[in-house]
Amino acid sequence: MVKSGIVKGIIVSSLVITSCVTFGFTYEHNNTVTKKNRNQEVVGKNQNTKNALLAVKADYIGNWEDLYSQRASLSVEDIGNNQLKADIKWSNSAVSGTNWSFTCNYQNTSNNLVCNNGKQIDTYIQCNGKKMDDAGEVDECSNSGRNVKEVEEIVKSNMSATFNITKGNLKKAIDDVGFFGDRDEVIKNSKDMTLYVKNVSDKDSQASLKKCVFHKYND
Repeated sequence: MVKSGIVKGIIVSSLVITSCVTFGFTYEHNNTVTKKNRNQEVVGKNQNTKNALLAVKADYIGNWEDLYSQRASLSVEDIGNNQLKADIKWSNSAVSGTNWSFTCNYQNTSNNLVCNNGKQIDTYIQCNGKKMDDAGEVDECSNSGRNVKEVEEIVKSNMSATFNITKGNLKKAIDDVGFFGDRDEVIKNSKDMTLYVKNVSDKDSQASLKKCVFHKYND
């Protein structure tokens, strides 16, 4: 009887130990798998978010034309280090114009292009060092064999600006820039995606650029 009780005790103890070990392994294995799946979900979500942000950032890159004044054009290019370069060209006449150049960062929290280090550059045609007022003077100068060249003059520096892309809601862009032209005509000629300048630090520049409503065109 004593031996029988000892044997039974050993068997029961073995079953308990085996069960504990098996249960512990199963629990730990399931817990590891769950953590792994959760980590994969987080990585997947982060990658999806990153891809979405890159897609929005890429929307800015390219060449744009102004639907309103039809005097301005905008080019945005990737210059590396997560920075973009925005250049706006505004034609005042056949012989003069104004350019704005900014270094920009895409701000994913607001989907805005936030730009700094801006410069306003005036361009004009010179003939033998004299500024030309109209295309006729330039032609006369050129035909006479004198020296004709385009001059770039930086007139303002350290400017900032914010650009915003609107998809499928051009009316909002038009309202934001205080547009006062033919709204229906602009909307009819626009594409789904438009870009406008939300803010410019220089008031004189803002008076011009806030009227621009850009849309992309094919090269």
